[in-house]
Order: sequence, then structure tokens, then C-alpha cells
Amino acid sequence: MKRKDRETTKKNAEKERQMRSALKRLNIQNEEKKLANCTKYLLKTSLSKNKTPYDRLISHNDYKMAAQNLQDGLSDEQSQALIATWKPKGKGRDALFRSLAEHFYCKFPIPSFLWSVFFFNKASRFTDRFFNNNICLVNLVKHLAAGGSLYKAVQQKQLPVPLTRKMCHDFLQSDKSTSFLRALRKVQIQAVGGDKKLLDQWMLHDVSSMSSYEDECFWFSFLAWLAKNPMLESSQVAPIIDYIKYTRRERPDFSMKGRSALALLRSIEDWHRELGVVNAGTHIYIPSGIKGGKYTTTSKGGIITHWEIREILTEKDLAAEGRAQSHCVYSYKHAVADGATSIWSLRASDERALTIEVRHQLKKIVQVRGRFNRLATSLENNVLLLW
Repeated sequence: MKRKDRETTKKNAEKERQMRSALKRLNIQNEEKKLANCTKYLLKTSLSKNKTPYDRLISHNDYKMAAQNLQDGLSDEQSQALIATWKPKGKGRDALFRSLAEHFYCKFPIPSFLWSVFFFNKASRFTDRFFNNNICLVNLVKHLAAGGSLYKAVQQKQLPVPLTRKMCHDFLQSDKSTSFLRALRKVQIQAVGGDKKLLDQWMLHDVSSMSSYEDECFWFSFLAWLAKNPMLESSQVAPIIDYIKYTRRERPDFSMKGRSALALLRSIEDWHRELGVVNAGTHIYIPSGIKGGKYTTTSKGGIITHWEIREILTEKDLAAEGRAQSHCVYSYKHAVADGATSIWSLRASDERALTIEVRHQLKKIVQVRGRFNRLATSLENNVLLLW
């Protein structure tokens, strides 16, 4: 027994020695990791300390682009002098950019949301209208920062939007986290008695972006018409807008005066039938550069469905999509040709399920419709989320 006890004790002592040795090695490794992390941190902080606030600001592409737009119209010497005399306020990029913009142009304080107009990419000119509108807004903000009157700018059509003096006042009181365009549409919708639901819906459509003064006046009258027809289903708004855009190209004097919702919906049905028999052209569209997708789902009953999202790249295929789905997607041929929009078809086991509109300026899906303009099902929405 004594001999066995000695052997057991010896084995336990050896195990304990091995454990201590392993712990020692582990501690050394942990210390080496800590030292490496500490070195990286010190190197990173030392490099960041050498950066100026302006360098930190333009290290992000969006803010670099906005800072470049801020300096448009100034010589290199003027820009460098202003940056050199800038006394930054705040730590985050938003605060730094506002501080820089105010240093460049502000003689009088203006609402911080106005500076959002400088965040546009000059290299990505989806349309000349989009580019020119942004330049117009930039010049307007510079005018306001110099102490100019918004109401006078509206009267002189520096801002081509019909606004009353009260609407101008409400616009300048907008929340600092909003964008210029959303704040503008909000005061218009409030003026005609609309609500947030109408605002959210309106911002999804391309007609919500800036346009000519004549177009702005027309679409403001359409907003008033929508506010007076609150029982109109939200799913009907997009087809109505498509119909009006198409009709105004053919009849520039088209007006919303005296139009009932029922009569307008009947006209849209007739128009859809006309589009269904139209002879499509041979135009081939430039691919958007967005990738399509293929997905597979299995239902609780074990039914397997293969989904495919493919871009429509010819006018002929666009017309075929509209005929098969009994909606007006063919009327988007001009927007697709201009590169402002791309149209996609979602197929379920090679059967057409949904037609999808992707707005390039917004970089997102703005409209989804099935046959007869139906909305997407929950399963279809899940497939779109995968995309």
C-alpha cells in the first residue's frame, strides 16, 4: 500500500508540475498578445494624433465629397486659407462638417439640416436635372448663410417651388436630422392637410425630387388632390402617378381640377389596356451594374420554389413584362433609357411573380408590383430581403 501511495503521489506531483508549466506558457502568450495589442493601439493613436481635424473629416468618402462641393467656386488659395483658419467644433464628422461649412459661408446662423445639400456626387450624374437641382440648392444655402431671405429667393425662383411666407418659416424650423428635400415636401403636405403617411409615401416616388417651377406647381396641386382623397388605397398612388406622367407628356395642359378618383382610376384601366397592345421598340438598355439573384425556399408542406431576380434590358422585354402582369411598367421606358431607373423581374419557378423598380439615385427598391398592381406577399418580400 505504501509503495502504491508513493507512486500516486509522484504521479500527482508530475501532473501538477505539467499544469504549472502549461499555465506559465499560457501567461507568456497572453502577455505577448497584450503587448502586441498595446503596440498597435499606440501606433494607431500616434498616427491619429498627427492627423488634422480636416484630414479626419475627409477620411470618409461621403464627407470628402461634401467638402469638395463646399469648395466649389473658390480658388485653391482661398480654400487652403479658410481651412488653415478654421477652428473645429465638435468631434463627430457631422459636427465637424457643419463647423467647416459655417466657417466657409456663414455670416448668420442657419438651420443645420440645410448643409445636407452638399452631399451629392458630381461624378455620378444620373441626369442633368438631378445635377442642376443640387447646384441650385447649394447656391440657395450659400444665399441663406449670407443673410438672404428664403421667401425672396422663392419669389425670384432661385428655389423653383411654390411656397408661401408661412411655409418658408415652417421649413426653416424643420428638425435638424431631416434632409432638405424631405423638409420641403413636409411643409407642402402640411399646407394641403396631408399627414406623415402621405409624406412617407410621396418620398418614394421620383416626382418628389426637384423639378421645374411649372412641374412643381402641378405636383403640388396633385398633393392637394391626394390629401382630399384620403380613402384612396395607397397601392393606387403609384399607378396614378405613372398615368399622369405619361399623359402630361402627351397633353402638357393636363390638370387635376375637377377630377374624381373613380374617373381617374377608370382612365388608368383603359390606359393599361392600350399599353398591352402597343408595339414595342428595339431599344437595348445599358445594364445597371447591379447583380441579380437566385434563391430557393421550402414551404412547411415541403414545396420547393426556385426564385430568380433578373434585370430587364430590352424595350421588347419591358413591354412583355407589362402585358403579362397587366400593369404600366412599359411607361418607364424613358426612365430606364436615361439610366435613372432599372426594372427587374422576380420569377418563381420561372413564372412571373413581381416587377421591381430600383431607383439609382436612392440606391434602393422604390416600387414592387405583381399582376394587376397587387402588392408583394410576405414570402416574396422575404426573397427581396435576401437580394
